[in-house]
Amino acid sequence: MRWIGASTVRAIGSFAPICIRAGALNNSNDLHVSPDHRLFIYQRSDALGAGRHELLVRARHLVNGTTIIQQDGGFMDYFQILFDEHQIIYAEGIAAETLFVDTRNRAALPDDIDAALARALPGHAPRAHLDFEVSEKLLSHPDAAMLLKRASTL
Repeated sequence: MRWIGASTVRAIGSFAPICIRAGALNNSNDLHVSPDHRLFIYQRSDALGAGRHELLVRARHLVNGTTIIQQDGGFMDYFQILFDEHQIIYAEGIAAETLFVDTRNRAALPDDIDAALARALPGHAPRAHLDFEVSEKLLSHPDAAMLLKRASTL
């Protein structure tokens, strides 16, 4: 592990966390993530028509108002884990990505990490995993979360 970062933000609007309630994606407990955090989902059948079984899905695209909700109010502590290479880890039983460094988030990293990036962390160069992100258009199903849950367990 290279770095663990934390930030506290007002949990309103685009900064409000997404709560994935226990069982929504076969997870063991509730999981709170930032709206743009990507979850890794393996579909046994291509239920979305993405042309592949392995998907990275932004949490905000799964909000359905019941099992996956966006929770406004108060403050939220967000944590990021950075490895030398982009990784998929498990949080409450859901496969989720670690921090992938790009031009949008690099400036928020500490100086020593930024210096290491200047020497290039090899696992953060543009790679095929970026092709696994699913567009919002494919997730326009009324309950994409339930569709993906079924597709991953059948």
